Amino acid sequence: IDSRLIGPPLLHALATIAGSTDQELLQSLAGRFKNYYDQDGYRATAPFPGISELLEELSTSGAKLHIATNKRSLPTMAILKLLQWQKHFFSIYAQDKVTPAYPNKSTMLRHLLAEQAIAPELAAYIGDTVEDGVAARENQLAFIAVDWGYGSFDNLAGADSLIRVSSPPGLLEAIGWVTQDQDR
Repeated sequence: IDSRLIGPPLLHALATIAGSTDQELLQSLAGRFKNYYDQDGYRATAPFPGISELLEELSTSGAKLHIATNKRSLPTMAILKLLQWQKHFFSIYAQDKVTPAYPNKSTMLRHLLAEQAIAPELAAYIGDTVEDGVAARENQLAFIAVDWGYGSFDNLAGADSLIRVSSPPGLLEAIGWVTQDQDR
């Protein structure tokens, strides 16, 4: 799998694959992909090693976990159910949670913070793309960049509140650093 095609918006990935910008073609391909992914494709989702244990540990510690994803609600919920992770999350914000859809991750996070009454200084956003880092910065959130995902953080060098981690145990440690800073 070409990792450049995982993560960006679907139409962008399909334009790259198809070598076309024809919107009619791209919409047709997107419709067929969504139908397949929603029915069967999501079942191929495999968690990164150690994530199930990390979620369990965070949940039992009393952390309130939320999801803000560019995925649509239907496959997001199907994946959470498949992996038996839905119990770990207090709220789930997907691209299509509102109509019209959120224009970007930053707007989605702004809504999540407001609707869930979360103070940015008491939270952190964990992500694997530059867009995630930008969204965190625009919402005054500490950002923890996980480098086992699909993104690249070359454009975030020196960004405010950037912590990079390369494993689930490292993420648990980073979350501890963020909460220790909040206790000061």
